[in-house]
This record gives sequence, C-alpha cells and structure tokens, in this order.
Amino acid sequence: EEFIALLPYTDIAGAKIIGGSMRENIKKLQIPHEHSLVSDCVTISVGVANILPKNEYEPGLLIDGADKALYEAKKESRDTCKICQVEEMFN
Repeated sequence: EEFIALLPYTDIAGAKIIGGSMRENIKKLQIPHEHSLVSDCVTISVGVANILPKNEYEPGLLIDGADKALYEAKKESRDTCKICQVEEMFN
C-alpha cells in the first residue's frame, strides 16, 4: 500500500513534479475503486521529502519526513502531493 521512490540528485521542486506526475498518471488509468468512500477510481497521495545529508542525521530522517508529508496529504484531502523539508523539522 506504500512504496518509496528514491530520487538522488533531485531537488524538492523536481521531486514534487515527479510525485505529481505519478499521481496524475495513476488517476488517468481510471482503475475502479468500488469500496472507496473517497473516489470512484484509485488515486494516490504523495509525500515528498528532501534532505542534504549531514553526519549528525540518522539514516531514517528522510523516510520520516516523507512519511510525515504523506500522512499530511492523506489527512488533508487525499489525491494530493505534500512536501516536507526535513531540515525544517529541526527549527
């Protein structure tokens, strides 16, 4: 139900474009979702995170940021793309 797409050498703007493209392409498939209370067809929510690696950062921080953005997208409206700048989580 969840997967990760790692995009090395991609800034947050580029990652959001790719995430948005993934979302739109899934929507275009018009896969029926008969039991959904949200939509008649399958949609995806996308959480995008970005981090510039530093020695003091734990490896899971990027995943934590993406997860935070994903659940924000699911909570807010679904079928959307949200971003999280991981460094901002520390400020």
